[in-house]
Amino acid sequence: MTIGSDKPLKAASNNPRPAFNYCTGKARKKRSRPATKDNETSASAVASTSSVNNTPQKAKSSHSSSAQYSGYSVSDVSKFRREQMESEVVHRLLKDVDCVVDQAQPTDPARKALAGRIASEVAADIEELIEKTGHGTDAHGANSRHEALASADGAFSVDDAIRTALPWLLPPADKTPSSQTERRIYSQHNAFVLVVAHLVKTRLANHDTYSDSCRLVMPYKEAGTKPAGADDGTMVDASIVCCDVNSTIEAQLHPSYTDILAIVEAKGKLTPKNTRDAYAQLFDYTRNIYYNQMSRRFAWGLTCCGSVVNACIFTNYKVLASPNIDVKTKEGRLEFVRLLVGWSLCSTWQLGFDETISWNADLKCFEVQVPRGDNTGKLVTYYSTDVILAAERLFGRHCRCFLATNERPAAGITEDNPLVADCVIKDSWALFSDDTSEPKALDYKDAITGDQGISERIADVQLDDEAGAVWPSEDLLLEAGSDIATARSEISLLKKARRVLGSESSGFKGLYPRITDGGWVYQRSPTSLVPDSTRAMAVLCAEQQRLIPFCLHARYAMEPIGKPLETVRSVPELIVVLKDAMECYMALYTECKILHRDISDNNILVVREGSSIRGLLIDYDCAIDLGKPRQTMRPERTGTLPFMSVGNLEQLSIPRTPLDDWESLLYLVCWLGTFGINDKYNDAIAKTPRITKFPINDWRVGDEVRIAEAKRGHMNTESQFAGQILLNFDNGQDSLELLCDLAMNLHRYLFFNPHLSGDDAINCHGAVARSSKKKKQLELATILEDSQDSDSSYELAEPDDPFAEPVGPVEPVEPNDPFAKRVPHADAISKDLLQVLKYFAKKAKRAL
Repeated sequence: MTIGSDKPLKAASNNPRPAFNYCTGKARKKRSRPATKDNETSASAVASTSSVNNTPQKAKSSHSSSAQYSGYSVSDVSKFRREQMESEVVHRLLKDVDCVVDQAQPTDPARKALAGRIASEVAADIEELIEKTGHGTDAHGANSRHEALASADGAFSVDDAIRTALPWLLPPADKTPSSQTERRIYSQHNAFVLVVAHLVKTRLANHDTYSDSCRLVMPYKEAGTKPAGADDGTMVDASIVCCDVNSTIEAQLHPSYTDILAIVEAKGKLTPKNTRDAYAQLFDYTRNIYYNQMSRRFAWGLTCCGSVVNACIFTNYKVLASPNIDVKTKEGRLEFVRLLVGWSLCSTWQLGFDETISWNADLKCFEVQVPRGDNTGKLVTYYSTDVILAAERLFGRHCRCFLATNERPAAGITEDNPLVADCVIKDSWALFSDDTSEPKALDYKDAITGDQGISERIADVQLDDEAGAVWPSEDLLLEAGSDIATARSEISLLKKARRVLGSESSGFKGLYPRITDGGWVYQRSPTSLVPDSTRAMAVLCAEQQRLIPFCLHARYAMEPIGKPLETVRSVPELIVVLKDAMECYMALYTECKILHRDISDNNILVVREGSSIRGLLIDYDCAIDLGKPRQTMRPERTGTLPFMSVGNLEQLSIPRTPLDDWESLLYLVCWLGTFGINDKYNDAIAKTPRITKFPINDWRVGDEVRIAEAKRGHMNTESQFAGQILLNFDNGQDSLELLCDLAMNLHRYLFFNPHLSGDDAINCHGAVARSSKKKKQLELATILEDSQDSDSSYELAEPDDPFAEPVGPVEPVEPNDPFAKRVPHADAISKDLLQVLKYFAKKAKRAL
């Protein structure tokens, strides 16, 4: 089936589709988990199935389909994620940001003035209703104007709604602190939102010029429920959706993450603990909005603790929360009304949507505008029915990929008339700085190269008009002589790779992506097109701007199309694919001075051509060009938790080198050996009763420092590596001994490289800094004694084995960190590791 539908999900049979929902879609179906009591609502039960199976689903640390959650029940995943979100609240939340509600106000001057008038009038009407209803007066009979409003939509009654909302809006008569159950707040909040929607609709009827491009903001009827598209069993308190301006005023039915504008998380009383918990839950649920909505640039959310509302804007790396909005005060009610009216009248990009991605209802496919080169005026329209990668994390690059073609379909897409894709469109936010330290003066070029933090130059830009403050101009980015067209990006890196490695005889054709179209995404400002960036999400003061990493929005089309690593059919195929990817990796490093920095199961794909198979190394968003003098291998944390190197996890103050990526490859091999190389094995392995107790589970969930500590322990000696990791490889996988041999030798040549001697060997061997302890090398037979009998063709000690050199005598080590001591030897060790992989790839090819 295709992604998206020509039949919109309607809240009620007489309601038209929300105005902007053509931008949404669902990600493909991920591997299923064995049915248990705890995971009956796994992600596979709610995600759509792509019509094309070559779908490199990104396994990041938030979505339940992530590799790091293999074998865990949904309830376990929910627990881990909640703990993670509690930590994220501490580090990501910026409180008392004054501009949050202002960000929802239209930028067009006339439209903004209209929104202001409507908000004031709606707030005045609500105050009159509260005054009459709160004193026992029948507002329906006391004022003919309100009588008309109450009967305008037939079944909806303003009086009934305001009476329902009244306990939330008025302080108790005895002046005691406000407190009530969460469930009552759901209905009270929803009733208030409906009253505002009703009053907005009435006023917009008198403004035909604007009504067609406006919307109504209404709640879903089902409170305390699990929306469609959730990847676990957690239930949201309430949620808000945008509907057509002519919709009937009523709570909407069937909440779905593909349609939700904002999640509402409620608590019965305003306390510090309730506030923290509300934010943590809001963070957790908002992640599903990004995953299900393909055009979402940023997201909105609300917390309601007692009568206090906080509006939130979720950016790529920070969450901006408004000051407290107390709806028990007149001023607080006006501010909340301003937010709801702003959402009704503002542009779709202010709601967080990307206007360059849309759903074509006639063709039944996405239309994605891709820049052609670096010219803002040239765009190429691509068509797609398959979303092969959704934004699985709440924070980060929000990478999405579509299978697409730039040939316009002659008719609507159906199962009998499918769209034939010939490329992949990648849409992501390239990080140019992640420094969130105290504000300091920096050279503006640092923001472009990514060497340090956001420059004071861009942070201090405070233009006279609000529009200029929202949208940074291209002139500003060019002012310091740094052209965003040549800034650090996947596009520039892949173009460089093609220049250096692009000849037909180079041997690397098809091992890395080729860009066909692409560039920086530009969004509409009130006056022009401007580069889309994290600075375009809110009007911030200089101090706040310095706390938000600077990202630019990139999109490009590339080829070839690969399939996920999990589509390999055997261990020998896996090893061949890994060899191709890492051979390409080393060529990019040695010939192009490009350091990839993100080796994982998602970034190595499989390409089949007839009977042949090869690997494809993708995703260069985290890569850096070592040839640029202002770029350094700074300790920026990148990657996927189970596969991240120790230096990456701990953010050691040492340069990042290829050894970090080879270390990631070793972890990947161990992960696949334990949890299965493909669905044939990993679904069965997931049912193993003790699988969640294996030591390797310490690599996937928890604090980065604790994960790094576990990896240091597992890698420190060959006996520890064999006993805690290798012996848990799944014996049911074919050719397991070959994979085990590969893992053993990658570990040996990375952590105990036999070509190092003397002090180098003493300082570089192992993974833990310690003063005096013997390091014991295990024989292969000991490592594999509990495995299946080895085939003689996979014995390491063949006469022509280039890796059979004896390991020198082991000496006591002085206090040091081996990860730091190995840095000067990184190039030599990396060459050895590539030879190891090539050696086993030859064996693998003989087994195919």
